[in-house]
Amino acid sequence: MNALSRRAAASEHATTSVNDVSPRPGRAGRFVVVALGGFVIQLFLLDVLTRFAALDYRAATALAVEAAVLHNFIWHERWTWRMPSRTGSRLVRIVRFHAATTLLSIGGNLVLMSCFVELFGWPVLVANIVAVAVLGVANFRAADRWVFRTDSCNRRAEATLPREGLSANHAPKTAIPIAIGLLFAAALPALAGPPPETAAAWDRYVATTERRIRAELGDRRRFLAMDFEAGRTGRDRRRLLNGEVLVEPVGTGGAQAGSIDVPGGMIHHWRGYVFIPRAQLGAVLSNVSDPTGPRSIQQEDVLDVRVLARQPDGLRLFLKLQRRSLVSVAYNTEHDVRYHSHSPTRASSRSVATKIAELDDVGFPSERELGADSDRGFLWRMNSYWRYEAVPGGVIVELESLTLSRGLPWGTRTAIRPLIERVARESMTRTLVTLADRIRTRTVALSHSRASGPPHL
Repeated sequence: MNALSRRAAASEHATTSVNDVSPRPGRAGRFVVVALGGFVIQLFLLDVLTRFAALDYRAATALAVEAAVLHNFIWHERWTWRMPSRTGSRLVRIVRFHAATTLLSIGGNLVLMSCFVELFGWPVLVANIVAVAVLGVANFRAADRWVFRTDSCNRRAEATLPREGLSANHAPKTAIPIAIGLLFAAALPALAGPPPETAAAWDRYVATTERRIRAELGDRRRFLAMDFEAGRTGRDRRRLLNGEVLVEPVGTGGAQAGSIDVPGGMIHHWRGYVFIPRAQLGAVLSNVSDPTGPRSIQQEDVLDVRVLARQPDGLRLFLKLQRRSLVSVAYNTEHDVRYHSHSPTRASSRSVATKIAELDDVGFPSERELGADSDRGFLWRMNSYWRYEAVPGGVIVELESLTLSRGLPWGTRTAIRPLIERVARESMTRTLVTLADRIRTRTVALSHSRASGPPHL
């Protein structure tokens, strides 16, 4: 048989093998289906063993996980990875599978269950749901790269399958972490505000940040925070003038940037920039300092806004905020806002939340503020620092945001932190884009009005 004939025969064999496989979800999709079956078995046995056999939840967890491991191995071998009967040693695979699941599933579940039940007081079943979701990514990777890695022929055949549904490379990184975030948020027990050590860490961090901001605002040559970072001001200013919205995580005092762990909590520190073409500094300041007037700026996550009091250099502001990213949560908040003019082309403001009360039954007649002992800790503190600089062609706006939330349990940070970072980045971007769009719209409307002259009576 010549080379061309051999290639044709191989192609026909691969096509026949592929066509014989039905249904054809992606490997990650099959992994999730099998995992869900094992998960149901695990939950059922855990419930039976703790409720009727009166076993300690740790022992019951180990037995329930072992049953799920055996179920998953059989189905992964026969369906998820479709191991040919003569590929390698089944005994080696099952030993590897048990080694991986002993470390990840059994050990990981025991550690996470102990943390969730003993430290956070979660119900056993809720704690198990979150623990299983957290360990799903690691289990898939271990099975794909170690347990079933000898399946080279099957991998080549499956490479020709259409990618239906979940992708093997992306599904565990997206669907599973999102589920983790939702389950984690829903299961959080209430806390009576930040613990003293958390509040103290926040105060120290804020003090360090505000010292740096005061020093920057006192500089006569530079103004925006990016101006104080060597090598970036010219490049990033050009990006802003070209229409980009820049958003970046920040760290103060040597802390890592973005979501920063402190005792019992997390500080979320972000900074963003936007350029508003054709805007005047005075018009921008009028918009932001008159949130209830005819030129007020409304955002989709601001349900209500009221001015509680005005001072010559600022105001006290009420905002009803709603976040719908990981979970839907709303707050009644009050803010002390102060404005400062540094020159005819530069101004800044500082906003500190003096009240943050989580709401229940938002939008219904039964809407009420939750007490401090019922707050879930998604938002404990909130500071915002704004800078406005008039430049040729418009105004550059900088927003630096600091918020404090409860911390993440050990073992969930790797999966949940990327979700928190993404939500923070999207929220910052949305705030800046909304501000720029509203001011740009009003600027264009005002220009058209002036060009057309006074209305005819």
